Amino acid sequence: MKKLLLAMLFVPVVAQAEIFEARVISVKPIYGVREVNIPMEVCEQVQIERQGTNTAGTVLGAIAGAAIGNQFGKGSGKDVATVVGGVVGAQIGGQGGRTETITENRCRTVNRTYREQDRLQGFDVSYEFMNRRYTTRMNSHPGQTVRINVYHTVAE
Repeated sequence: MKKLLLAMLFVPVVAQAEIFEARVISVKPIYGVREVNIPMEVCEQVQIERQGTNTAGTVLGAIAGAAIGNQFGKGSGKDVATVVGGVVGAQIGGQGGRTETITENRCRTVNRTYREQDRLQGFDVSYEFMNRRYTTRMNSHPGQTVRINVYHTVAE
């Protein structure tokens, strides 16, 4: 007797299904949402101050420095003093340039993030069966009715 009861525990229970149709009450499409990053170039006008060059001052400073350098030394030393005086004079004379304010266009790349509805992921379907309301998600639009599998098993 014990072996028979033990064997009955391992016998699979076979359920029998019936198919019914239920009336669809509502269908709501479900769309996926995704974020998209789009690189965009953003430019702006920037004011920059720049020290201008003084070409005339550079030339005049070189001439004056060479003339003053020529007053020192003898022989080849006089030539070196003339060259050094010209270089120093050009440096000093060139510093007299005006300060300029210029406008530059500066650009940089930034990412703009947009949320967009992507593709249809399915449908939330509400239906009525045996005076009760149920909701499920389906891959395709069901139409006016849905088919339902109802399984019957023995209740003990």
